[in-house]
Amino acid sequence: MEPEEHRVSVEILLKELHNPSTANARRHEIDQSLIRFRRRPDAAYSSLYLLEHSSDSSTLLFALGSLEFVVNRKWLSFSPPDRLVLRERLLAFLAALHDSVGAPTFMK
Repeated sequence: MEPEEHRVSVEILLKELHNPSTANARRHEIDQSLIRFRRRPDAAYSSLYLLEHSSDSSTLLFALGSLEFVVNRKWLSFSPPDRLVLRERLLAFLAALHDSVGAPTFMK
């Protein structure tokens, strides 16, 4: 699946998860799908893609949480060049967001 397809599917899942009419069994399925997303080998880069390309606040919050999950659990297993890329992309995103007018307040 391409990164853009992941972004769209995560946004759809999160909207469905937060919809009050979604059944509990379906919420559990969605939750399991989102957990699988966080545990994928490329979850750090996929989370950064979500941060850089989504404007949905639920998706941004999920992406930040996923990135935090990955960094807390796998940071030492990343190669130094991967760590540098992740750090630089996250800092660039946060710097650009800080100057953004429409950014959610939890991101500033």
